[in-house]
Amino acid sequence: MVISFCDSLLMSFLVNLIIVWSKIPLLRSMSDLVMYLITPIGIRYWWNLGSLLGIIIVIQILTGWLLTLFYVRRWQLSFDSVWLIHLERWNGNLVHLIHLNFASFIFLVLYFHMLKGVYYQSWKTNKLVWVTGLILMVLIMAVAFLGYVLPTGQMSLWGATVITNLISVIRKKLVIWIWGGYSVNQMTLGFFYTLHYILPFVVLFVVIAHLIVLHIFGRTTFGLKTHFWPYFAVKDIMNVIVLLFFVWWTLKYSYYTSDPDNFIKANPSVSPLHIKPEWYFLQYYAILRSIPNKVVGVVFFALSLLIFGLLVLNKGLFSRYWFPVWRLRVSTFVRINLLLIMVGGKPVEYPFLELGQVLTFLYFVWFLGVIYTPSVFD
Repeated sequence: MVISFCDSLLMSFLVNLIIVWSKIPLLRSMSDLVMYLITPIGIRYWWNLGSLLGIIIVIQILTGWLLTLFYVRRWQLSFDSVWLIHLERWNGNLVHLIHLNFASFIFLVLYFHMLKGVYYQSWKTNKLVWVTGLILMVLIMAVAFLGYVLPTGQMSLWGATVITNLISVIRKKLVIWIWGGYSVNQMTLGFFYTLHYILPFVVLFVVIAHLIVLHIFGRTTFGLKTHFWPYFAVKDIMNVIVLLFFVWWTLKYSYYTSDPDNFIKANPSVSPLHIKPEWYFLQYYAILRSIPNKVVGVVFFALSLLIFGLLVLNKGLFSRYWFPVWRLRVSTFVRINLLLIMVGGKPVEYPFLELGQVLTFLYFVWFLGVIYTPSVFD
């Protein structure tokens, strides 16, 4: 009797919610935009990556907001405050571990999403979508770097010191201004915290712009099309399964991707034996340290990201007859990046330094080869 009453009450609530939703013009327009979105019938699970990435970004913003309620923005107390969240706040350890591990999952999904764009040559049909996606990737990298510094662990401190020092190739006083002194200190922490709090809202704005451009100019698939609801909404349930796997990984292997040195409180007097960033920055870090000259290294470090935007200059497009060749080139690109990640995590010594230089050369040669692909392949 009680169960049937609860069922009828729940059904009544859902009906009233749908009625209220339908009477609000803005909400009705949003639901119509999603439900009646024209979608190609041939899209696969590769196309789930974008929506999955959006869900993870929202989770990161929510968990980050909860952490800011108890995080202490003081140089002497910030490290301890993070672990007090684990000990003193209800489910604080769960919130922090989700925020910590989902930072890696963002880049895992992001890199696969970019790989899908490279594989299907998205820059050919949707240049503006490709450019907004690249801007979004750079912004997410900036947010991740800023958040990595906030716990003020040993690797956080020296990672911030190394990366911010790169700005000295522009002007030394700019580095001092960012630091708020002559080394990373309390002022730097406040500066990074403020940016880390503000930039996620900029990321959300760019995500919305990315979606609007995508819906206006369409996707990279062609052929027959149908409405998004209900066929592709059901397919997106796959995201729930992936998210459950991410949560399982967070609970089972909570610190697997974390550097052990970052569990040591920051000590400005002693640097780690081998300074390196998180795994999702290792390929770019390997490119940076492969160039002996600091100025040239910073230039190539920036180019390693910006060169994705130069792909829109490519005038050639592989037809279905040449697609096996393109598939081989994409697999080569993946191998180069995986090797760069491996080299970036190793000490700066023989043979890793020399191997990094070779891989850096191949990395840029690959992009130049794609940009100047002749139209004979069309």
